[in-house]
Amino acid sequence: MADMKISQLPTVAVPTLSDYLVGDFSNNSYTGRVLLSNLATLFASSSTINAGTITNSTISGGTIANTPISGNTGAFTTLSHSGLMTGGTGINYTDTGLLSITGSNVNSYNQIVIQNQNSGAAASTNFNISNDLGTATTNFGEFGINSSGFTGTGSFSQAGNVYLASATTDLVLGTYGPKSIRFVVNSGATDAMVIDASGNLAITAPSGSLGYGTGAGGIVTQLTSRTTSVTLTKPTGQVTLFTAAPTVGAWLSFNIVNSLVTVNDTVVVSVTGASNTYVATTSVGAGAIFVSFTSINGTASDTPKINFAIIKGAVA
Repeated sequence: MADMKISQLPTVAVPTLSDYLVGDFSNNSYTGRVLLSNLATLFASSSTINAGTITNSTISGGTIANTPISGNTGAFTTLSHSGLMTGGTGINYTDTGLLSITGSNVNSYNQIVIQNQNSGAAASTNFNISNDLGTATTNFGEFGINSSGFTGTGSFSQAGNVYLASATTDLVLGTYGPKSIRFVVNSGATDAMVIDASGNLAITAPSGSLGYGTGAGGIVTQLTSRTTSVTLTKPTGQVTLFTAAPTVGAWLSFNIVNSLVTVNDTVVVSVTGASNTYVATTSVGAGAIFVSFTSINGTASDTPKINFAIIKGAVA
C-alpha cells in the first residue's frame, strides 16, 4: 500500500459552538438566542448549563428548563441555582452568610431599581424581609411605595406615600455606636429634629416647634359656675370658662376629669380670650387636673379659655 501524505488526508469540519447557536457568539459572550435542544446536545447534560456566560451574566451550576433565553427579552420559566450569586465588581471586603453580592465603582448613583407601573387603587412596590416565623401576613418587615392612584384609610394607604413598617413585632430605628438620628424635611440644609447620641431630643429647625397636632385635642365648655368640673379625656385641649365678672386677687378652682393624667405628669396651662388679665396654675392627681386661676387686672364680665397640655412623666 502506498504511503499517504498528510496533505492528502480528507478535510473534516469540526463543530463549534456557533453550530449550535442562532446568533453571534464571540469572546464567551452570547447576545442571540440559545436553543436548549442544541445546547443540551453540545454539553451532553440535558438542559443544564454547567458554566458559561450568556449576555454578560455568569451561570454556574444553574438549571434552565423548557424556555429559551432570547436576548434581553427572553424569560426563565424555571431557574434554580446553588452557591453565591455575584455581579458587577463585587465588594472590597469579606463577610459571612452572603446570598448575593453586586458592586460597582462609579462616581454616580449605584442603584437597584424596582418599579410597578400600575396606577391602580391597590398597586404598590414593596421590598419584604421575613424571619423563620414569617408568613404572608405576619413576622415581616416592609419598605414600599403606594401607586399614584392608591386609596385607603390612614397614612399607610395614601396615594404615593413611601413607608417603612413591621408586622407582628416592634420596629426599631437606631444607630450602632454613639451616633445621632437626624430628621430632615423639605430638602432642608438644617436638621428639623435630632435625637443625639445621649438620647436627647432637640427641635433644631429655626421655625420648628414641639407639640400636639390636629386631632389630638378637644374642647369642653364649663357650665353653671367657674368652679364646676368638666370632663375632657385628651392629652391637650381647651376649657371655655363660665361667663362671669372676676374679683381681682380672688382665686377660683375647678377640676378637669381626664383619665390620661397620672400623678407623675406635668400639665402646662395658659389663659386666652379674656377681657381681663388672668394667671393660672395646676396640680395633678390620678385621672384629674386641678386648675386654679385669678384675675390680676380687670373685673369686666368675660369668658376666658384655659388651654392645657399634658407632658408625661416618670420617677424611675
